[in-house]
Amino acid sequence: MKKAISAARAAGHPISLVPGPSAVTSAVALSGFGGDRFVFEGFLPKKGGERETVLARVVREDRPVVMFVSPHRFQADIESLAGAAGVEREVAVMRELTKLHEEVWVGPLGAAVDKWRDHQVKGEVTIVLAPGSTEGLTLEAAVEAARREVAAGTAPSEAARSVAEASGVSRRAIYQELISDEG
Repeated sequence: MKKAISAARAAGHPISLVPGPSAVTSAVALSGFGGDRFVFEGFLPKKGGERETVLARVVREDRPVVMFVSPHRFQADIESLAGAAGVEREVAVMRELTKLHEEVWVGPLGAAVDKWRDHQVKGEVTIVLAPGSTEGLTLEAAVEAARREVAAGTAPSEAARSVAEASGVSRRAIYQELISDEG
């Protein structure tokens, strides 16, 4: 199915779906990112260390990740995903699935940030993040994620622990970098 959807989309044909009982499975099918296995994350946490931990885990996932997004949080969430996963990572943004004004957009995260920067998304939004690499974050990326947690008020030891758990990078190495920032 993945090849058929990708080929139809590349040829410029609209992709639609017969209404079903679940926005999650509809989103996975419409994304074209594969559907034999996927992860449903729900809504991202709004802020703090928990958000950074979830983002680090989501971007490392080697399966499509389905998330619900509040229209009021859409821009912040898509920018956070682009910052964590990179602007080239593919994402499918779906609005009002199975309804009259259904909208499906697929492209890189950077283009998604630009597309919706100047106007508010309306309606029910479901996004699917394309599968990522199974490789963990680099030490530099993990330290940067931990620095963001510290800037949000998390203690350095807790930030190092949560990022290490999510990324697979050594907690000690992350913590050493964080405390060297303080000196």
